[in-house]
Amino acid sequence: MATGRPGRIRRGWRSGRRYLLSPQDLNGLPALPRLARMGVASLKIEGRLKSPEYVAIVTAIYREALDRWARNPEAEIDELFSREELKAIQYRMEMAFSRGLHTGWLFGVDNRRLVHGRFGKKRGALVGRVVSARGGKARVKPLGPIRPGDGVVFDLGRPDRLDAGGRVYEAVSKDGIVELSFGKGALDARRIRPGALVWKTSDPRLEAEARRSFAGEGPRRRRPVRMIVRGRPGTPMELEAEDEAGRRVSVRSASPLVPAKRAPLTSERLAAQLGRLGGTPFFLAGVVNRLEGPALLPLSELNRMRREAAAALEAARAAGPKWRIRSPEPVVPRLLAEAAQLKTLKEACPEVHSAPPRLWALTRSLDQLEAALDEGVTRIYCELEEPRLYREAVRRYRRKIRPGTGDWGPDSGFFAAPPRIAKPGEDGILETILAAEPDGLLARNARQLERGQGLRLCADATLNLANPIAALWFQRRFRLERFTASCDLNNVQLETLLQFLPGHWVEIILHQRMAMFHMEHCVFCAFLAKAKDRRSCGRPCRKHDVRLRDRKGAEHPARADAACRNTVYNARVQSGAEYAAGFLRLGARAFRIEFLDESPEETRRALRLYRDLLAGRIDGSAVWRALRARRQLGVTRGALDERRPTTLL
Repeated sequence: MATGRPGRIRRGWRSGRRYLLSPQDLNGLPALPRLARMGVASLKIEGRLKSPEYVAIVTAIYREALDRWARNPEAEIDELFSREELKAIQYRMEMAFSRGLHTGWLFGVDNRRLVHGRFGKKRGALVGRVVSARGGKARVKPLGPIRPGDGVVFDLGRPDRLDAGGRVYEAVSKDGIVELSFGKGALDARRIRPGALVWKTSDPRLEAEARRSFAGEGPRRRRPVRMIVRGRPGTPMELEAEDEAGRRVSVRSASPLVPAKRAPLTSERLAAQLGRLGGTPFFLAGVVNRLEGPALLPLSELNRMRREAAAALEAARAAGPKWRIRSPEPVVPRLLAEAAQLKTLKEACPEVHSAPPRLWALTRSLDQLEAALDEGVTRIYCELEEPRLYREAVRRYRRKIRPGTGDWGPDSGFFAAPPRIAKPGEDGILETILAAEPDGLLARNARQLERGQGLRLCADATLNLANPIAALWFQRRFRLERFTASCDLNNVQLETLLQFLPGHWVEIILHQRMAMFHMEHCVFCAFLAKAKDRRSCGRPCRKHDVRLRDRKGAEHPARADAACRNTVYNARVQSGAEYAAGFLRLGARAFRIEFLDESPEETRRALRLYRDLLAGRIDGSAVWRALRARRQLGVTRGALDERRPTTLL
């Protein structure tokens, strides 16, 4: 991580905190009773790239907690489990998969605790601390159980180097110390220092126990099923089976019921016979006997009906629910019909092709704003970390440009670019920005589109408009001045989009540092301040320039927005300059280049190069070579030069 202005302070393995974007794993168990009392009815357990044993262990823990809470809804988690039980649960969670456990934001923001930064892969449970190590053995002060067969690692305190460790061959306890032996050559004790932490990464006994919970052919959990029997002598018997979700199946007997002179089908006899559901995922929750008069059916036929009903109900459950879309009007057919007319609409705007292309800029500092204005850019998108600075930005813009007057044209204007994410209770940020009286809004989400009604609106690429139908709907619903093409489109797909839409609807980003991801976690607060959230962090994001170095050495800039959410940008600028000529031929006339941390001089140079590109004085390759940019458009790569047809409708 690099920080500091000017210059940089390097922080790496010396502090032991290298994995700045590797959070501890979410443990929502302490919040479970509160969530349930709030009315939360569905819980999701993430099992992506995890083992079946992980799914079995974690699901069983939450299932047991929910069952206990149902019997005692007013209790908290430490009242539902004893201290020893909670300790055992913690161990099982850590062994399933753990880079440390944390409640995330369920109890409020705490950036410092969420990410410790000391390791980025599974560590398991902390089970000891090294007393001494020699040869192929290590003497350990135990903090948890260590048995032969367990896998352990010794934390060397150097995240940039592989830890030492292996399978325990023998564990001998004496005077509160456990001596661990490993296979021949498995452990280099010279690397291990006294005090090193010992982590258990594998517990074969726990893994075997977890496998037993799902291994084998038979179902492990059974669902309740209710059966209803109808009929009268002389007619076939009907058996209806219904599960707890309301799915119903019905089976009729092949032969009719006959009058019973003795041993008729009573409710008790029916329950005894129909309850034989072994080998199925069901158990009999009850029988409703609606037979009219004493009746009899061969037991073999009753067994067949039971098996057939259970199989049909199991198939119905596997098929999933059948959804029906109810709409007051046929929206999709109407949009398809209107989209089919878009090409006609495009052909009705021939003057667009003769209009000169426009080059606009997104700036992220007042210095970049001044540089863009000096270069004659009349339409500015401005994204600032501090909302109160927008008033000054608007003042500087209008000191040089009066939108819609003189030679500036109707496309000129100052467009504020609020944060990409807007949560309930954060309207104050947007209201502060709007109080600066910008000419328009670069809307990043639906909330900003709604609030921006009455202003000039441009939809940003974050709204992911990638096809003519979506573009048409948003254009009419929110009265957009134009929309930014989705960054998910490669050059061929973007050209296909332009074949359907009027060129003046579409704005194309030709130059940017691609935002790789956004996160609620703030690295500035976590690693540059002694605070847990923005209320007491002192806003180190205003003082420091942070870049996150990946395993290949590339340094990716990180920025905090007005709500203190962080965005990590790609280390390299990318340029779609080579594709500009094709976009121009298809009618595109609005192009944007986005700046992040460029100096005023770099801002001016880039604007001049792209202006020359759009004027035909240089070609695209000259632009990206001069700027040392990656030759890429949007987030896609590898399909940039494909010329195969693309269907967007």
